[in-house]
Order: sequence, then structure tokens, then C-alpha cells
Amino acid sequence: MYKHFIAITSLYSKGIRFAWHYSAEKVDSTLIQEFLGQLKRKNGDIKLGIHKLTTESPEWESVVKSDSYFKDLLVTNDKDRFIELISAEQTLSAVDVAKFILTISPMSPLKLQKILYLSYEKLLKATGVPMFKDPIYAWKHGPVVESVYDAFKSYGSHLIPYEEDDSIIMNSADMTISPSFMRIFSSEHGPLTIKMIHSVIEEYGSLSAWDLVELTHEPGKPWAKVYKPGANKLITDDIISAYS
Repeated sequence: MYKHFIAITSLYSKGIRFAWHYSAEKVDSTLIQEFLGQLKRKNGDIKLGIHKLTTESPEWESVVKSDSYFKDLLVTNDKDRFIELISAEQTLSAVDVAKFILTISPMSPLKLQKILYLSYEKLLKATGVPMFKDPIYAWKHGPVVESVYDAFKSYGSHLIPYEEDDSIIMNSADMTISPSFMRIFSSEHGPLTIKMIHSVIEEYGSLSAWDLVELTHEPGKPWAKVYKPGANKLITDDIISAYS
């Protein structure tokens, strides 16, 4: 008989459940403890579903045959690959954040850039931790994240009609949870990031895109410190943090 150890988590950005599967006739508890320790050191306290069962085969198919609960899992036997993908899930992209903002309040690409920047600035000042790794540039009309610009530039000055993919909406006992919400929530500083984004939208959401452009252009602010016509100047975290 073979014993199986299965650690399951959700990759919210991909709308799937992902598992590390380990099987042996005699389970090596040291290997499992090393796995759990490595995962925690790399990613902090990750929510895992831990399952143990016994079948007549070491193969994953025997697990699925034993319990259909495991049928739709994406599975790996490589613990390092599992940890690598979990780590990637913890790191937000600017487009991840932009999509979440759009689920709260539809807006034009120009306004989205400013709300995104102000949210980034607010979290950075509160924690010293960047919201995402994408660079922020000083363009003519204020701070811009190029990856977000590329994702939504086709909408021009119009509102972006963003809708979540309802094929991967997750339902809890009493509410429907969108993938973009869970993508943010499951990241490092997720609850605080959500709080900061809501705070920025509450404070600035009623302003027009051009009002926000003027706000970011005020003398002494990070954009004003680095902008040069025709240049693609980076607004660094140090410059943002130095501004008060």
C-alpha cells in the first residue's frame, strides 16, 4: 500500500487549484517538514489544504479514483516547482491591480493610471513595500505604468468596459468572490493593499482624469521632480518615499 501526502492551494490569477503530491510506501516525514519549512520561509503563512490517504498505487490516478474531490487539480511532484508558482502568485503585477480597480469603478485609461499611481504611492508610504514591480514612468500627462497603458490603450478616452471572467468566479457560503479580488487578497500585504485602493478611490474617484493629471503635476511631487519632455524618466520608490 502507498501513502499519499497532498498539499493544495489556489492560484487565483489562473482560477485553478494546484497541488504538490508526494507518495511512498513509507512516508518520509522529514521531507514533508522540509517542504513546509521551505514554503513558509519563501512565502510566509500560505493557506494550504493538507490531505493524507492510502491507495494501492503510487500514481496520482489512484488518488483521483479513490476520491473525486482531487479530480480537477493541477498536480506536480516537484516541490520546488510548487513553491516557485506559489511565490509568483504572491507578487502582484500592475495589470492585476488595474483590473481590481476597474471592478470597483469603471474609468478611462488616463484616470486608471492616476488612481493606480496614487494607490501605489499610498501603500509604499505606509509599508515601504512596493505594490507591484512594474516600473512607473513620468510621461507628459503624469505617472504611467507602461504595461497597463498597453493593456488598455485601445479604449482611448472612453470608459474601460472591464468584466471579470465569470467562468472562474469563486463562491463562498454567503458571497461571490471575484478572481481579481482574490488575486490581490492572496498577495503579500493583500488586505492592506485592498484597503489602500478603496481609500484612494473614495478620496479621488469623483475627480476627472484631467483633475488627477493636475494633481500629480503639482510642483515638488515625484512626477514634477523627474519629468523631462521627450524623455522616459523613471519615478523611483526613493523619489516617491521622499515626497511628503
